[in-house]
Amino acid sequence: MTERVWTIGYGGRDVEDFVTLLQTHKIATVVDVRSRPHGWNPAYHKDNLANTLDSVGIGYVWSQALGGYEFTDKTRLKLALKRALLQKAPVCLMCAEEDHHKCHRYTLLAPLVIEMGHPLAHISKGGRVYYQHKPAPKPPSLDDYF
Repeated sequence: MTERVWTIGYGGRDVEDFVTLLQTHKIATVVDVRSRPHGWNPAYHKDNLANTLDSVGIGYVWSQALGGYEFTDKTRLKLALKRALLQKAPVCLMCAEEDHHKCHRYTLLAPLVIEMGHPLAHISKGGRVYYQHKPAPKPPSLDDYF
């Protein structure tokens, strides 16, 4: 069976709660999909987060190619995602935005994960899990109105 891929946004969480959620879902590797691996909270800066996760036995990898501002073409994005999913499973794609509906994890990466045949789950506010079985609806563009 193909391994489930998880996503999570750390926004609004202290790092201890974040780590507890990862441990609850038995995440082996966090793939950081932020374009810039730092944030308002120093605990989530790339090196600090890598050290925190390492201390509890969770791997950490930053994938700039999967960052929200790094979109290139679908082929390059799929290749970067395939590389990310080669990490020790289960893998969790992490970004800053807590609500997956407002993040590129949902609109851009999730459809590719599903297309690759992986079950997908989003860890959301309060630790709730949302399972995604089909790609997100395509957001309307200005062309849809004219």
